[in-house]
Amino acid sequence: MIKDGYINIVNELRKINFLFKRILLYDAVCAKLDQIYNKRWSYLLIDFLVGLSLFLMMRNATFVNRFAENCEIYIMLIQRLIEWLMGAPGGLKLNKPLNTALGSFFIYHITLWRRYLYILRPLIHFTALSFNYASLFGISISLAVLYDSISLFTVHVFCFYVYAGRFYQLQLNGLISLGRLFRGKKYNPLRNRVDSCCFDKEQLLLGTVAFTIFFFLLPTIFTYYVVFSSLRFIVFVVQSVLLSIVRQFQFNRCNDEESGLMWSVFKALKCVLFGTLL
Repeated sequence: MIKDGYINIVNELRKINFLFKRILLYDAVCAKLDQIYNKRWSYLLIDFLVGLSLFLMMRNATFVNRFAENCEIYIMLIQRLIEWLMGAPGGLKLNKPLNTALGSFFIYHITLWRRYLYILRPLIHFTALSFNYASLFGISISLAVLYDSISLFTVHVFCFYVYAGRFYQLQLNGLISLGRLFRGKKYNPLRNRVDSCCFDKEQLLLGTVAFTIFFFLLPTIFTYYVVFSSLRFIVFVVQSVLLSIVRQFQFNRCNDEESGLMWSVFKALKCVLFGTLL
């Protein structure tokens, strides 16, 4: 009867996998149910003992009360970083109108993020407590809560990275297309190839002006892209470390090469270098 109950729970969770495929807590709970169903008591015992040790070490810690304050400090640091970019970062002379527009755009999102955290302030305290008491169910559950909390409270970093990445891709695609114009080439989307094409003087003049504008605006866009992609990369590395630890404590799911720490970091670095979204 108990075994049938576990089977039903796992089947119901798998039915809604498409909703929770990016939530690590869901995967950790499913893995723990699989271990219970397969009677892997030694794995469960190791997971529980490590989690209990973490709970005893953090029982008297003050991070729960300071978690909301640290979130506010984190927002202030991001805002100061954007204000620094709006000046002359590292002595670089960026395009002032575009720099001001981008800085105001991101600072506006910082304001929205403050309101978002103000609404979620009770959830922040609950999340900190959940991370502490989730250790009683095993270290994998506790780290899964921490992983999902990082995803929740760094949404603005991901949004900044997406915005800067889209701007950067637009600049690169524009420069590549206009570079083909000077060589008498044009991309043919129907055949997915570059064909020869004849352009008149007006088109060449307009292309020259557009290429010049795109070229001189590229350093400003690239600066924002480097900064926000670096922040996103740091968050991704931290989450990859947590994911790797959780996979190690799941034992039966740690053999996937693509879920390894080094492989994940390599893919993230490749995405950042080539301007693709992470």
